Amino acid sequence: MEHDAEGGGVAEAAERATVLQDDAEPGARSTTPAGDRARRLGTFQGVFRPTVLTILGLMMYVREGWVVGNAGLLGAVLLILLTFVITGTAALALSSVTTNIHVGPGGSFSIISQSLGLETGGSIGVPLYLGQALSSALYIYGFAEAWRYIFPGHPELLVVYSVFAVALATTLVSTRLAFRLQGVVMAIILISTASIVLGLTTLFGGDGAAHRPELWGTFEDAGFWVLFAIFFPAGTGVQVGASMSGALENPRKSIPRGTLAAVGTALVVYLGMAVWYSVVAAPEALRANPLIVLEEAAVGEVVLAGILASTFTATLSGLVAAPRVLQALAEHDIVPRSGFFRQLTEDGEPRNAMLATAVLVAAAMLLGSLNAVAQLITMFFLLIYLTLNAVVAIEKALGLVSFRPTFDIPFWVPVVGIVSCMLALFIISPMFALVALGFVLALYIYLVARRLETPWQTVRSSIFVSLADWASKQATRTAGASNERAWKPDLLVPVTSRGQLDGVFRFLRLLAEPKGSLKIVGIRPTEPTLQAFVDIAAREEMGVALLYEHPEAAFGQERRINVWISDQSPEWGLGLRLPNLDLSLLLAYQVWRNWNARLRLLTACREASEIGNAHRYLDRLTEDARLPGDTQHWVTAGAFLEKLAGAPEADLSVLGLAREVDKPILEQIVHRTRSSCLFVRDSGHESALA
Repeated sequence: MEHDAEGGGVAEAAERATVLQDDAEPGARSTTPAGDRARRLGTFQGVFRPTVLTILGLMMYVREGWVVGNAGLLGAVLLILLTFVITGTAALALSSVTTNIHVGPGGSFSIISQSLGLETGGSIGVPLYLGQALSSALYIYGFAEAWRYIFPGHPELLVVYSVFAVALATTLVSTRLAFRLQGVVMAIILISTASIVLGLTTLFGGDGAAHRPELWGTFEDAGFWVLFAIFFPAGTGVQVGASMSGALENPRKSIPRGTLAAVGTALVVYLGMAVWYSVVAAPEALRANPLIVLEEAAVGEVVLAGILASTFTATLSGLVAAPRVLQALAEHDIVPRSGFFRQLTEDGEPRNAMLATAVLVAAAMLLGSLNAVAQLITMFFLLIYLTLNAVVAIEKALGLVSFRPTFDIPFWVPVVGIVSCMLALFIISPMFALVALGFVLALYIYLVARRLETPWQTVRSSIFVSLADWASKQATRTAGASNERAWKPDLLVPVTSRGQLDGVFRFLRLLAEPKGSLKIVGIRPTEPTLQAFVDIAAREEMGVALLYEHPEAAFGQERRINVWISDQSPEWGLGLRLPNLDLSLLLAYQVWRNWNARLRLLTACREASEIGNAHRYLDRLTEDARLPGDTQHWVTAGAFLEKLAGAPEADLSVLGLAREVDKPILEQIVHRTRSSCLFVRDSGHESALA
């Protein structure tokens, strides 16, 4: 149900209390009530558990001991720390940007595309797809090494393709099996970890002798950077949380908490295991037997079960995740034969993309070893992490209001991530780095030439605008006429005399800072009336903000901001467009970050029975609009004008403006709120949720 065409604004406040917002665009409002939410996953089950299971497992069991045997304890610790510096900055960048947008299908592809456009997202989405697909081959080789420990006579090629066939058949039958098995696998890994720790009792309990750790190794089998390239896939699981965003109850809280907790947990475990390996066996034994953990644990069979279970479920996860990236790429016509790959079954499964991925995985296993596949995966994921950090660095450098993640990070974090990824890429393999970057650039140029239609707003246009004036034309062409993601306050202030600016210029400046602009235009006193200005603004699709300063209170202590929101009953739904509320929220946010004030959302419901729905609506609005975490809510029932006087005090009240300006009503509101008031009307091109 939509509002009456003339049903909003303060002019009708005394009769209808639909004071603040009106004129929702067709399709702008969701028909799903704010309180009607399906049961979804929490932080532990939806983010922490799948992420930590992806990071821990294969490398910890199968390669970390071999790394310690080659690099020594300090060399291995340095290698682990370098891995987790890159992984940690990527996790922080990913956590930050996912709390600023709604992540769609494709994980990192969706994140990058929403910030820098389909061309950039597509050019990095292909390496993302390849990396995730190759991960399945990596885990299959890990499974095979453990299997051949039990049955050394089984040919490796036969084992890997048998495991591949079983895993593929399993995913074709049930793509949810890997997720359902996660609880069991985590229990097995915990038990196996306990068995590994208990293995130390044989060393210090009199039955054996602890080895003196070799601090710096001889790097007999491989140099430091080759070891890094082989070990780095241990840190390629941080994207799991972002991929799960659609299934989470509160993704903006769960993704950063779960992802960073998983990364921190994995770092502690890997460092602890490095010490464990260094004392249970001599370096030559660690190099000769990558599965020495099975012999030195208290119960080797439990550890073997952990290796087999974790590698098999990780294989299933790769065979499920990679096709969805390919399907997302095809959905936007980025890859060849997109019509074929975008098709879904009746159950919503990308069957064609799954079969294509299976062919790729089968071919990747011809590389012949876990080490070869691991090095290739490392290069792909370094490219992906480099781009994720670049996205956050660009967003923070632009300083646009649209980038207000609920989990913010310092600017130096993505910079460290960019530098470390670039160094690692070129040190490991300068030739591969040049070829890969050239491929990404060529793909980007190709996608730009195709003029893909990006279905959302990006900040790419603002990069061009910031670089030079000529880029504004490019921005208009690439991002379309509407540019919500690049919104900034550009104020055009008409005045009849210089004296009108006295006392309010400071407030006008804080509305525009730090990235907006302020232009003062002098007009003759006989020029159009206030209503005429509002009509001109509507015709030219410009927003309007009328400031009524309280004659005594002025802006008070500049610490409290009230934003009034009209009764949304009976729907209480949110869409990308809000009914005459987007500009109010954006301007209030501008004032909040310049004043360092306290923000409050207020609603007066016509019916007391709607108070609960109003609270849920304000909770969801605060979350989706990425308003400050300490934003307060105040809901009451009754006529709007009657409730103004009893509302919490503010230094500035922000309210919607009706089409027909009624100055006596505006002045009455200023009197009743006992504060200066900013009456706002949207242009139709803003979005507080973008």
